[in-house]
Amino acid sequence: MYYTKNNVFKAFLVLFCCGFIVQLPGQSLHTPAEMSQLIEKSAIKFLLDTLNQPIIPKNDPVMDQGWYAIRSSKGIQLDQPLILTNKKALKYQSKANKCLKRMQLGKAKKYFKAALKESPNSIVLLKQLASTYIEAGDDESAETTLLKALDINPIDFQAHELLADIYRVEKNNKTIKHISFAHLLNRNDENLINKLQEIYKENRLVYEKWRLTPQYEVKKIQKELVSIRSNGSPWMAYGSCKAIWKYENGYKEKMEHLASVDIEMVEEKECLLNALINYEGLENGKEKYPALKALGLALENQYIDDYILYEKIAVEDPSIMSKLSVEQLEKIIVYLTDIRAKELLEQ
Repeated sequence: MYYTKNNVFKAFLVLFCCGFIVQLPGQSLHTPAEMSQLIEKSAIKFLLDTLNQPIIPKNDPVMDQGWYAIRSSKGIQLDQPLILTNKKALKYQSKANKCLKRMQLGKAKKYFKAALKESPNSIVLLKQLASTYIEAGDDESAETTLLKALDINPIDFQAHELLADIYRVEKNNKTIKHISFAHLLNRNDENLINKLQEIYKENRLVYEKWRLTPQYEVKKIQKELVSIRSNGSPWMAYGSCKAIWKYENGYKEKMEHLASVDIEMVEEKECLLNALINYEGLENGKEKYPALKALGLALENQYIDDYILYEKIAVEDPSIMSKLSVEQLEKIIVYLTDIRAKELLEQ
């Protein structure tokens, strides 16, 4: 494994400055060299080998429209989409939809407004009315309607997307904000990713579609025999760390007091740190690891939690973004625009 004392010291210094490491007697995060020592001294035999086939990302889950974030004693939870049940509202909505099919936009707006008088907090009706305003070229009324929808339900990604569409035409600097919110609230939606990529490029930012997919496999073969296979030494460092966490007796328990955060986050940070230290020591082939390059920049600028939330946790469970505060989401947007995306240089 490749590592240097300077790289190790730099990485740990940055982590310490971020408040990432809590100094405890005889306890800290471990480097690849220390992980290698743990593997050598372990009662378990670890077999290190090359991964024959690359790890292919699975189809990631996407969010449905209309979810609400509800605060309760159990924290923030997502509630099922509200269905329009008011009979008068449904009747007016049906008439409005028929008018839309005939491109009678004026009558459609009239019926949507009538429906909203019966169900004033219906997000579905507000978005339908806003879309009708957009179709009629009345972006100002559409903006007002969408902002009202977001006041009722701040996590409605479609309302954010429609606002981004309006601001995009106006070349408004709010475009990036709202397409980024829409993307975060439905992290894996391919259409939103494509639109975000286009809007970023229009604003001289390059968003690349790489994905954090550690190329490793850890498998228990026998009672005290574990296989670690990887593609590339940074992922071997990552996989070795994961193997220690999973199979080394008592290791997880020893690390539980390292930080006052979720233990899975401590594990992920330590394993990513191992991959990063190894990556920094590579003499060739760094271009194959864009996720680790971004990790280094995130670490340097104190956005490590945002990196993990965006690149890993939200990919696996996109609903997590809907449970974050606006301030937390805005910080992730800064990670996207200032760290992950590259500024398009003048030609």
